[in-house]
Amino acid sequence: MPYTSQITSLIDQSKQNISRSKRNKVILIGSIILAAMVGLVSYSVKSRRVELEALNEQAKAKIAEENSKRLLQIVLKGRGDQYVNQSDSAIIERLFMEQTNPINKLITPRANSVQVSNTKNYDFLIWIDVPSFRLDEIKQVEYIDGL
Repeated sequence: MPYTSQITSLIDQSKQNISRSKRNKVILIGSIILAAMVGLVSYSVKSRRVELEALNEQAKAKIAEENSKRLLQIVLKGRGDQYVNQSDSAIIERLFMEQTNPINKLITPRANSVQVSNTKNYDFLIWIDVPSFRLDEIKQVEYIDGL
């Protein structure tokens, strides 16, 4: 019988070793699965953060564009018919032309006459139109009688 108890003891030890081995494998597999899940969650959170930052930047860009359009309309209000009912790109193109063309190409002579009441006399008003941001380039204006 002493052998029986030794055999039983050996069988019990084998069962414990097998049980420990299975438990270690389960722990190892669980750890791998857990690490993979943590990695996926971390990647997902990082991707979402990047996506939210991109959406935020798009929103900021749209707001900046709308502000620029509003500012452009405010600045050009009352500057003349050449800016009325024009697209933003057409206005920007015109402003670029006004900034880069020689000043003599931008000057438009204007005149107006009003009859003085109950007389044959007239009051004349003459002026030149030029982009306001180029006024400082005009040093002198000469009016020449065309007759």
